[in-house]
Amino acid sequence: MKIFLCLCMTVFLMAFITNCESKELRYNPEVEFKISYMNGGTEIAIIDFFGSGGEVIIPPKIQDLPVTLIANLAFAQKNITSITIPNSVTNIGFQAFFENKLTEITIPANVKITEAIINLHGDENYTFPFNFNNYYKNQGHKSGTYTYINDRWRIK
Repeated sequence: MKIFLCLCMTVFLMAFITNCESKELRYNPEVEFKISYMNGGTEIAIIDFFGSGGEVIIPPKIQDLPVTLIANLAFAQKNITSITIPNSVTNIGFQAFFENKLTEITIPANVKITEAIINLHGDENYTFPFNFNNYYKNQGHKSGTYTYINDRWRIK
C-alpha cells in the first residue's frame, strides 16, 4: 500500500511540475502570432496576436528571423495587461495596443513610438491610462519598464 501511495504521489508531483514548467512558455510564437515577412524575407512583422492576453512577451525572433515591426492594431483588444517589447523591434504601428488594460510596458531604447501608439483612447479602461503619453514624453521617451501603480505611471 505504501508503495502504491508513493507511486501515486510521484506521478502527481511529476504532473504538477510538468504543468508548472509548461506555463513558463505562455504561448507558442510560431502559432499565436500572425506574421508577415519584410525586407526580402529577412525580417518579421507581427500583424496579429491569437493568444489569451495577460502578460505578453514578444519574442525577438520568429522562425529564426528578427521581429522588427509591430503592425497597426496587431495587439488591439486582446486583454493584455503587460507587454514586453524586445530590442529587435524598431517600429510600432498605429494603435498596436488599442483597447487593452495595460498596467506595464517594457520599451527598448531603439523602438520608434509615435503619438498614435500611446495617445490612443483617453480612458483609463483602455490601452493606457490617459496620462501615459505625458509621462512617457516627460521621461524623454526613455527606454525601460513603465508601470501603472496607484493611478500613476512610474518607470523602474
